[in-house]
Amino acid sequence: MVLILRPHTTPIGDETYLFLRQAKAQYTMEDQLSFSGRIHSFNILPQIIRWLSLNGSVQVGIIANLLMIVLGALTTLTFFSIVKTLKRTRTIAFLATIIFVLSPAFTYLFVTVNKNAFPLLLLLISMDSMLKENTRRANLALIATAAFGIIPAIVSLLSIAIYVLLKKEKKLWLAGVIIGTVIVIQMALARTSHIIQDTPIRFVQTLQTMLADMGGIFGLNIFAIILAIFGFVYLWKEKYKHSIIYITIIVFSITSIFIKDTLFYLTPLIAALAALGIEEILKIRWEIRLIENLTLLVLITGLLFSSFSHVKALTVAQPTDEIKESLEFLKEQSNQSAVVFSDITKGNWISAIAERKNVWDSNTELVRDIKERNIDFKNLTATRKIKEADKVIEKYGITHIWIDANMKKKLWKNEEDGLLFLLTYGKDFKKIYESENTQILEIER
Repeated sequence: MVLILRPHTTPIGDETYLFLRQAKAQYTMEDQLSFSGRIHSFNILPQIIRWLSLNGSVQVGIIANLLMIVLGALTTLTFFSIVKTLKRTRTIAFLATIIFVLSPAFTYLFVTVNKNAFPLLLLLISMDSMLKENTRRANLALIATAAFGIIPAIVSLLSIAIYVLLKKEKKLWLAGVIIGTVIVIQMALARTSHIIQDTPIRFVQTLQTMLADMGGIFGLNIFAIILAIFGFVYLWKEKYKHSIIYITIIVFSITSIFIKDTLFYLTPLIAALAALGIEEILKIRWEIRLIENLTLLVLITGLLFSSFSHVKALTVAQPTDEIKESLEFLKEQSNQSAVVFSDITKGNWISAIAERKNVWDSNTELVRDIKERNIDFKNLTATRKIKEADKVIEKYGITHIWIDANMKKKLWKNEEDGLLFLLTYGKDFKKIYESENTQILEIER
């Protein structure tokens, strides 16, 4: 629905452009464009897309979209199977699946090309396999998640740890050992733990990330959370029988504060509990029947409205056609050795569409100087002094600066604030492109 309603021809998201760019080329140990040259972070997804496209014979964008649709369908069926096995009723399984499919996380997962879609399916397959006592398949599915990056590997390891500690069983020990080894190796290569955010945790910003209704692009639906609370009450009647569910929700919720991608893996649990919550509301003996009906009506209507609002927001999500046109201009009017400075969220667009080196992008795995670059970014965007700006420009060999309206709103108070002052009055900055919401400046040296 999102892709049909979208007024732009450009794919949605940030990671989408990273993986599509990587899928178009043979895998190498070094990425020449990301961070102006860095160790290639391994993720098997681009290679899967490349293989399915017959090494680029078929357009990788089409193959990627079809792959996401198939993954979405398989994820839906596997989730339904799990809930039906646990609850043994089609009604609850159907309700849980509908709530899951309507969630912002599900929508985002399968309309963008991202590193979490495959691992989520694999985690659900492993859970379904354990419920059906197929330990071998469960281990293989969990091990496979490590091929999609360090974050899915961490989530899988947490899941295994919870299962082993609470169930007192060692059925998943092999997957745990292999995944743990992969994580240690990747951390050693990076010499840092920047996967976990090192910025101060602010209550409002955390809520905005975790809740879709407050702006989180793949956050939880607040109405689903309310229904899930009723579902928790339903499960609590059997006390500690469902302790593994309680602990998993608590651990994943805390982890999502530091690693926001954990929200993708928390969403199915909330959806299942929300379905139980609806059943619990129907079982409560209400003194006034009207209150019961109104409560359900408000929660279900809110759930639907929130879902459709999120779909609408995704239809106009960046990058827009205007952004694509500006980056295509940059590709035509700059040398292949050009280095482009912009916000971290724009880096993958620059490397994929303009095919130019970026100073940084959101793919920070195995990047050793991310904190240093973040400091330099803040210094350059905040300064009005040409000598301070030159230090950062020369350090990274920056030749162009790409700015859009969102960056201006996020970083500066007015047109004469910080770097914007230098870009307006500095002699070394030449504006070579401008549209309603974007501009490109060339640094003349």
